[in-house]
Formats: sequence, structure tokens, C-alpha cells
Amino acid sequence: MSGDQRYLDTLDMDKPESFEEEVFLPVKFSMKKKSLLIGAILVFSLIILLMVFGQKKILPDMTGWSKEQIEVWAKKNHKNTELVAKYNSDTPNGYFISQNFKTGDKITSKELLIVNISNGADPDEVVKVPDLRQISVDEIKDWITKNQLVNTSVRYESHGSIPKDQLIDYEFVDGSENKFLRKNRLNIYISSGENTGNAVVTLPDFVGKSKTDAINWAEKNGVTLTFTPVFNESSTRNTILKQSVPKDSKMKITDVLEIEISRGKEIIVPNFYDFSRQEASELSALIGLKVFFKYAISDSEDETVFNQSTVSGQSVDETEIVTLYIDKKSTDLHLPDFTGLTEQEAKALAQLLNIKILIKNGTSGSDGKVISQSQPIDTKISESTIVTLEVDPESIMLMVPNFIKMNRLDAEVLAKNLGLTPIYNEISTTSSPHNTIVGQSLKASEKVTKGSTIRLDVVVNSEVVVPDLSKFTKTEAEVWAQTNHVTLKFVEMYHAKFNRGTLFNPSKKNRLLLKDEPVIVYYSLGLLSVPDFVGKSKQEVLSWIDDVNQKGASVTTKFTLDYHSTKPRGSITSQSNYNENIALNKEISFHVSAVENQGVQVPDFTGLGVNNLISWCQQNGIVYNLTEQYNDTYVKDTLFGQNFFNAYLSKDSILSAIKSLGKVYVPSFVDKTKDDVLIWLNDINLKGGDIKVEFTEEVSAEFSGTILNQSLIEVFVNQKTLIQFTISK
Repeated sequence: MSGDQRYLDTLDMDKPESFEEEVFLPVKFSMKKKSLLIGAILVFSLIILLMVFGQKKILPDMTGWSKEQIEVWAKKNHKNTELVAKYNSDTPNGYFISQNFKTGDKITSKELLIVNISNGADPDEVVKVPDLRQISVDEIKDWITKNQLVNTSVRYESHGSIPKDQLIDYEFVDGSENKFLRKNRLNIYISSGENTGNAVVTLPDFVGKSKTDAINWAEKNGVTLTFTPVFNESSTRNTILKQSVPKDSKMKITDVLEIEISRGKEIIVPNFYDFSRQEASELSALIGLKVFFKYAISDSEDETVFNQSTVSGQSVDETEIVTLYIDKKSTDLHLPDFTGLTEQEAKALAQLLNIKILIKNGTSGSDGKVISQSQPIDTKISESTIVTLEVDPESIMLMVPNFIKMNRLDAEVLAKNLGLTPIYNEISTTSSPHNTIVGQSLKASEKVTKGSTIRLDVVVNSEVVVPDLSKFTKTEAEVWAQTNHVTLKFVEMYHAKFNRGTLFNPSKKNRLLLKDEPVIVYYSLGLLSVPDFVGKSKQEVLSWIDDVNQKGASVTTKFTLDYHSTKPRGSITSQSNYNENIALNKEISFHVSAVENQGVQVPDFTGLGVNNLISWCQQNGIVYNLTEQYNDTYVKDTLFGQNFFNAYLSKDSILSAIKSLGKVYVPSFVDKTKDDVLIWLNDINLKGGDIKVEFTEEVSAEFSGTILNQSLIEVFVNQKTLIQFTISK
């Protein structure tokens, strides 16, 4: 180049306007000064290089660290860190596997640290299926756990012939015995035997209903009840006031349900001694007491009450009868003929004639016939005479038939005709037809007394056989489900093989359904359509990725920072695919604006998990503050309410949000104190629980202030719920 031409003049490019205005003036230095100046510049540059590149960080041992812990460390100590997700069956999902440097190494800020994070076990890995019929149930469970088969389930069903803990059957919902992937679904059915002790029932709300309603329900479900009657003037007799297990809770059928019922109005029995019959009748009518007059032979002419069956001052209800004994002048009594009468008829006649009898071979409520009496007919007897009546033992016995394999209606007719009282234990299974008897509490050919109760195990199922729904359209499947009263659930999944709208992999096919058993079928969404995210936030991309991956898209993302964009920080500036269908398991690349001076746009975190907000704040360098409140709408650990939304937030601002604690859990306070309840209540209501309590005192042997009972116990309740406590007085 010529001596008059500058280097920039040789470049074939447009020069900035400012360049044309620059003037270069030569400056002369002596050689000594020039050498000193160059040396100073070199020393200064070396210091700067040491400050920038010479600072090294010692790499810690990250074994056992979660992804969140690694991100926090990298944010603070080494921003040049890249997290890579890899399938690993030995390390839990979201935890450290390995890194490209050794623990204890010193690395500079310019060196890239690659940390491998576990993405859990590979769902597409082939798993060898053992011969399930040749191994025990414990070995089956160990195989499931060892291979992390999250979609394989073990289900217990009652079975009349296969012993407990033995395999009944198994079915591959997808995959096969020869090619079974970890993500495939397999249902394994194990016998729970004939013992129904582990069967559970859901409790209805009995409060306000009658005792008969509870008894009918208990007989139907094979549950034992105990009743505690209490006086309650505002409720009619036999109305249920409380139940020991709250409504909608589950209990084993072998447990006992305790029910408190009303005795109605409380009546205090007066002292009737020396009252005439007329006086006693008037007083009893006035207070609503039922009385029965019984005469006793004596020489008295007064005919006044000399004894009563219930002592004065005792409480009775309006249905109980108090017997009043009245003196009556002696008359002759002759013994009637009791033979041929049933035991119940003999007792009724004896009570009417005021004759004392002793029953031999009898049972309570028996229909056995009297075959002899200790004194002859027309024998003159006194009030103190005891007459022994002998009942034919064979007349009160019956032989239990074999109800197995009978229809429920036929079994009930036969049982009642024989004098047995049947109750039913419903067993949900498809091993036998609906309403078939598969078990009985009394053995066939066993001799029992008439009136005995027998429990019959009866099969219940839907009587509906599921067709192959993969050959149906969605509308046809919905019509079939509605017609047959079956709950049908669709699971949307992206799939490369099935076109959008195709049904595939139904949970049941050509099989009988249990009662109220739902059917699950997959609905293909076809290939994945990628929307245009340019101008939107990175968080919106992540939310979309999370949504489509939950539906089987299996796409991954790669984000690259764009430092030259004019778009707001954190927004998407470009993407590798958009407005097109792509194959599954593909990576989509996005460029994200890294401009600092415009702040970052805050997305809406409502309904998302706490980790979404924490991750977003860490990625964008935003300080956050979380408060906790109970909430009926949002499940535990999801967010609702934030101080910034769709606004651009600078780094010196704080993003505040509310984390839901879900519904309020009510623990048991029985045997604890009222103060314990109030301390718990204060803590709950400080966090928005808005729970209300009422205390009712009751005389008890417990210390004063001890909780005896509570209306809700060990359940989750809504805000503003009222809980009633009974405390010792």
C-alpha cells in the first residue's frame, strides 16, 4: 500500500459517517519514553488478563445433588455451565450423574462445565418378562421395582378357587411378552382369597337418617354396627345424630361403625307408690309416659300401686313401658293348656295370665312347639307357682342348604322360606356372573336355629363386555359408553403411527367390566404441530413443551442466547421449526433475547407448580418471595396470585407469589386439650384457613378441658368449615 493511504481506505466496505470526520495527527516520542510506555502497557494488560482469566473455582462434589441445587451453584459460581439430561436407571430423575471435570479440579470462567443430569430410566428400553406363572407375588413386585415399571400394576381380586397371593391372570395393554418396553402397560391380577376382611366400603352420610337406613346399609355391605342411644328432644326417636367414621371416608368391613341415635324426649319416672289406678293413669298421660298395670293377688281392698318396674327418678323415653303393680283381692287361677303353642305364643299367654313359666330347650324368638308342661291342665295355682314348659328341640332347628352358584334372588327366597335371615357381602369381580353367590358364612348341611343370620358373598359386576374400541371413532365410543352406562376416559397422545382422531390401546378389550369400572382408551393427536413462539417468552415455550411431552411428543429443546436482538429480554427471537408438523422425539432450537436494559417479561404462574417460578427466576436473575396460604381451588404447592403479571421486571425488583397449601387437614384432637385445638386453629387461620370451631361441654371422668369427640377427624376440609368439639366438663 502507498504511504499516503490508510488501511481502512483499502477495505471494500462503506465507512461510518463518523469515520469521515476523524483527523489523525502524528505524535512524536523519544525512543526512551516510547520503550517505557510500551512496557507499562504490557504490565497493565498482564494484570487485567490475570484478573479476568486467572480466577479459578474449585469444583465441588455434586454427588446426590438435585438439578435445582446444581443450577443455584452454577448461577453463583460458574455461569458457563451446561446441564445435559440423559437416561439413567441407576440415578433418580433430576439428580446428578457425572461431569466433564473431576471433583476438586480448578476451572476458569471461560471453561465450559458440562453436568449430566438423570432423566430417569429409559422408557423405550426393552425389559425381559419372566414367566409370571412360575414366580411368587413378592418376586413379581421385586421385578417391577427393580426395572422401574411405572405403568405395571398389581391388582388384588377375590377368587373362590385360587388361593390367596397366587396369580389369577395378567394382560398386556400394550407391548407383548416377547417385546415389552419399560413404558408399556401391564395389569397383573393376584388372588386375595375368599377372605373379604380387606374389603373396604365408602361411608354415606347417616346423620338425619333413621336407624333402619343404617341397618339396611350395614346388612348389604357386611358391616357391624353399634348403637348408642342418647336423649335428644329436637330429634325423633331412632334418628341418627353422629357416626364414628365421617361420610365419604373408607373403612374395612371388619371394622365396627359406632352410631349415636336419638331416644327422643327424656321422661323422668315419678314415684307412683300408693297411687290409685286412676291417679297413676292421669299422671302418666300428663308427662307422656306409657304404663302397664299388673295385678298381684293379696287380701287388700285398696287396689293401690305397691311396686313399679322402673324406679322413680330414672330416665326413660316415650316408647318404654313402666309396669305398675296393684294390689288385688285373691282369686282362684287354673292352669291352661300350653301344649301345641309356639314358644312365643306360650310366653304371651303366661304374661297375660300373670303365670311364671320356665322354658326348657327354648331360644329367644323361637317358633319351637311346646310338647309338655310340668302341671296338668286346670291345676289350681298361686302367684308363686312356676310352670315348666318343654319345647321340642328339633322343631327350632334347620339344615343350611348349599347356596353356592345360586342366583341372588333365588338364594334370598330359599333362605327366608327356611327361616334364615340373609345379609349380603358384595364382591367386585368378573370371575363369575353378576349376582352369583360364591360364598356363605354357614356351611352347607350345618344345623342351626331358625332365625339365624347367614352372610352370602355375592358377585357384582357391570354385566357389560367391552368391545375393541380401537375399531370405533371417538363419537361411536362415546355413544357405546353412554348406552351401557360405562365411564369412558380418553387419553390424548401424539403418535407417529396413528392419524389424528384414531383410538388405540384400550385398557379393556373383549372383557367383562367390574361394577363402575372405567375404560381408558388412547386418542391419537397424530404428529406434533409446532406453533410460532417468536415474541413470546421462554416460559411459554417450556410450558408448551411440558404439555406436549406429557402427551407423548418426547421433544427436546435447545435455547441459545441472542445478544443482538431488539426484542425484550427473555422473549423468543427465532426458532428452527414453526407452523409445521414434525416427527416425535425431535429437538427444536430457539434463540432467546439476552438484552439487559429492557427487563424481562413476567409470565402468569397461576396454577403452576412452585418449581416453575423458582426455575424461571433463577434463569432470569429475578429475586422472588413466596408466602403460603390455604386454598380450596388450587392444589398443594401450586401458585395463585402474583404482584407482577405480563409486565417487564428489572433485576432490582422482587416477584412475589402465593403458594397454595391446598385444603386444611384436620388431625385428631381426641384426648388432647382445648388449648391444643386453639393453638392449631390460630396457626391454620393465620395462613388463610378461615376454620371455625364450636365447643360443647359434657360431663366425663376425663380431666376438664379434654377433647372427647370431634365432628371431623383426619380429613381434608374446605375453608370456612365448622368443626364441633365435645370437651370434658
